[in-house]
Amino acid sequence: MTARSVAGGIGIAALLLLCPFSRAQVYPRWFLNPEEIPCEPAAIGVAPTGYYPDSTGGAFQNAVMNALRAEEEAVEGSKQFFSAGDGTAEVGTSVHETLDTSRLESLFKSLKTVRMFAIGEMTAVLAGTGGCGLSGGMDALVPLASLGTPAWTRMLPADQRFEYAVGISEPYYYESSSWLEAEKNGRLELARSLRTQVRIRQRLVTDAVLGSRYDAVWDETLTVTLRGARVVRRWRDPSTDLFMVLLRMPK
Repeated sequence: MTARSVAGGIGIAALLLLCPFSRAQVYPRWFLNPEEIPCEPAAIGVAPTGYYPDSTGGAFQNAVMNALRAEEEAVEGSKQFFSAGDGTAEVGTSVHETLDTSRLESLFKSLKTVRMFAIGEMTAVLAGTGGCGLSGGMDALVPLASLGTPAWTRMLPADQRFEYAVGISEPYYYESSSWLEAEKNGRLELARSLRTQVRIRQRLVTDAVLGSRYDAVWDETLTVTLRGARVVRRWRDPSTDLFMVLLRMPK
């Protein structure tokens, strides 16, 4: 595929919500770079710390659900935009993600907590099979301040083997919610890039002062099955506090 900019296809909400906890300044390498985890299947989940009696319970459940999503997920939805003389605005969104839950019980039995990381209100869990082992380098805590902005946040990788998409989220009240929203937005952006149908309706508007112009309403609809879509990189921009994830799916 040809490299394409990540800036145009993803809208960022203007309102940034205040956060009760300071953000993590360091993350384990396995969290930032899941692509390097030498285990299959393996998945990462996050949840607010303390929400469950076992603080890792919610994050483990999310990890299992992400492992299920990576196998296969159906994405259906629509977006509606309105364009007038003063610009374009999104006026409605409806998106549904559907999973085959028949595999869920099997995944809960086969996956175990391999690593756990907790900071502030967030707990992250790496779930994998019993034989999943990580080298010491994957456990290293990586300061965000020591990293430059990843190239994939500006331009998607050019790779003939995979489809890529970036998901972005503003900072929500809980950090775990921001990562979950970025992942969801990444899945939707990946689905949109694969198959989107567009229907445009125009109308002629005549104004005594401004003259005539065309207003347009267009609908984007999608029905896509994602197979093998996984988060391979994570990044939080220290300057804007935006959360970003890079998803990859085999062609």
